[in-house]
Amino acid sequence: MTSTGNAATVTLPEQSGELLPPYTGEMSPCAKCANPEAFTRYRPALGHGLLEVNGVMTRGPLPERLERTCQRCDYQWDEALAPAPGTRPAAAEEFARALEQSHAGWALDLSPECAEHMAARLLEVMAVRVPLDFPAGWGAGPRPLFAAPPPAAPAAIEPGAES
Repeated sequence: MTSTGNAATVTLPEQSGELLPPYTGEMSPCAKCANPEAFTRYRPALGHGLLEVNGVMTRGPLPERLERTCQRCDYQWDEALAPAPGTRPAAAEEFARALEQSHAGWALDLSPECAEHMAARLLEVMAVRVPLDFPAGWGAGPRPLFAAPPPAAPAAIEPGAES
């Protein structure tokens, strides 16, 4: 905290907006000393506030996370929560096809290119997981170039027309 005359100014650390790295498993090597063993503690989400990690102040909000601490050198780092058992990360192609199919039947269907772009952007900020028994290549196969046309409305019968 510095003061200038009667006004005091506080320099805050940058707000943490980074995504957490994925959970690395039981044997997680330390980035500082390469020791393969780390303690793990669950940490609830942190609202707006300050937190000291490795002698550096960081500012919330932070999501709920796993705090890893090296058993040898006490270096700390955060990782995302462990994934649900029996799941695996969704492939971008699977996610894109799911987006296409979930949007089918709407006035404007997603083109494969649009769905692939959306899937790639969403997977940059989301962790999408599917069951281990999810069929590989789900949704693969020929894709229609255009949405199916709506069914034709029944022709109106003009008065006086013979049936």
